[in-house]
Amino acid sequence: MLFLSYQTKLNMKKLLLGLMTAGGVINCTAQWSVIPIPSSGKMESLEFITTSRGFACGVTTFFKTVDGGLTWSTSPVMGFRDIDFVDSLVGYAAGNVGLIQKTTDGGKTWTSKTAPNSSSLWAVSAVSNKDAFFGVTGGFVYKTTNSGFSFTKQTSAGTGVTLQDLHFTSTANGCAAGSDGSIYRTTNGGADWENVYTTPVPAGLNAIYNVNTSLAFAVGTKGIIAISINSGLHWYPRTSGTTQTLHSVHFSDALNGMIVGDSGIVLRTTDGGGSWFLENAGTTANLYSVFMTSATSAVIGGTSNVYKNTNLYIPPSSTSVLEESQPGFGFSVYPNPTQEFLFINRKNAQVSDNSYVIIDRIGKQVAQGTLHLNEHGIDVSFLSQGIYYIQLSDDLNGSVVKTFTRN
Repeated sequence: MLFLSYQTKLNMKKLLLGLMTAGGVINCTAQWSVIPIPSSGKMESLEFITTSRGFACGVTTFFKTVDGGLTWSTSPVMGFRDIDFVDSLVGYAAGNVGLIQKTTDGGKTWTSKTAPNSSSLWAVSAVSNKDAFFGVTGGFVYKTTNSGFSFTKQTSAGTGVTLQDLHFTSTANGCAAGSDGSIYRTTNGGADWENVYTTPVPAGLNAIYNVNTSLAFAVGTKGIIAISINSGLHWYPRTSGTTQTLHSVHFSDALNGMIVGDSGIVLRTTDGGGSWFLENAGTTANLYSVFMTSATSAVIGGTSNVYKNTNLYIPPSSTSVLEESQPGFGFSVYPNPTQEFLFINRKNAQVSDNSYVIIDRIGKQVAQGTLHLNEHGIDVSFLSQGIYYIQLSDDLNGSVVKTFTRN
């Protein structure tokens, strides 16, 4: 029998942890409660307006909870695919056969609205009591500016594309996720759309979520994750560690987020999407929606079940973040975390200079400059402690984004 010393065992544990972290994904087990719901339909959308009061919907189901998801009651109105609330009172729901409903009392009562001439609504993004946008089969977006009394048809974002999700941060600015794997962006309320991103491999995008006015995430088939740190203008791929279809993404704040998908896949981030780790929810069933009510509490919607956890484990910060780079252009940052200088290791550098921008976790630009070919370090000692994004760009290869921590 081989006996190992305590130090040897400790070194082996450190090596194993390093190997798990180096892949960008680690496995984390926590206590999840399985809550049956009397329905055979998918829970395609979850929305909580307080930590206790929330809604779940699908094309054959519509439920509400007043105890944080421990119990659910049914609603006679069915056929929704998406729900979005402006605040704790005003919300919209949209779905199949042009169904639109609105509430102004926190979901106690719902009023039908005269839907646009569309057979299928896939997504809704409510901006105010008066203003809301709806994604429609065929790439079109409908909007209301008068509380749902009438709707106007906007320019098609993509011909023949199903807009499976959309998110507006104002009445002018929004992004939509397309079934063709593209992200479309508007800055004039949907009157015009620009294709700002297409997945690097053929894939469809299922969900898009704005953490704040600057930071946004999109997810889709084949484990696709993309991030934007400049209000959806540019998008960059992120390593997910899975090829499963991802259906939904939600953040409780600028640091803590969760993504769910097929075969029970649950991914979590505690550093603003810089890295993702596997969360074991104790199921292999497909998961379609997620809502984080706090950094340590989340509700996930599946088929016939809702999964709830109020004590999510917060892992220690990783010492490195591995992310995908543009073909032919990449860089790593070290040490990470850092206190004084952030050093840049540029791979396959083909130009003499790289411009850089540093953005904090709420989307504010805090530094910018130029890194010359013979320079490798950036002084970040003036930054407050926290997590930051650094975007490095050149004229030949475009841009890449990394995250780092200032201790």
